[in-house]
Amino acid sequence: MSPLNPYDTVPHHTTPVVFQWTHAVSEGRELHEATGVCPECGCVMTKRYTTGQYAQTKGGFLGRRKGPGPRPFSTLCQCTSLHTDRPEDVQVGCGARITIASWLDGASQ
Repeated sequence: MSPLNPYDTVPHHTTPVVFQWTHAVSEGRELHEATGVCPECGCVMTKRYTTGQYAQTKGGFLGRRKGPGPRPFSTLCQCTSLHTDRPEDVQVGCGARITIASWLDGASQ
């Protein structure tokens, strides 16, 4: 059995990581889904974005996107693997904040 990866709040990957993107419409809302490997823990993760999501973490309504656009997306790792020392209020991920290349750079449908 392999050892568990520890939870870490320090890693931040500013170089965009290329994930596979899919586009769909669910209940009348556009949905963009990015699936790939977290560069910190090596686990597969999927992040879903709907129209109106924040582009980068800035807060407020001015940072929201009306569409996917060419800019990268920022997210915390969303893997479902078990990571030691993960805070009780965090249900998924290893703690890494990663930047995902825009769906325009790797979209597939």
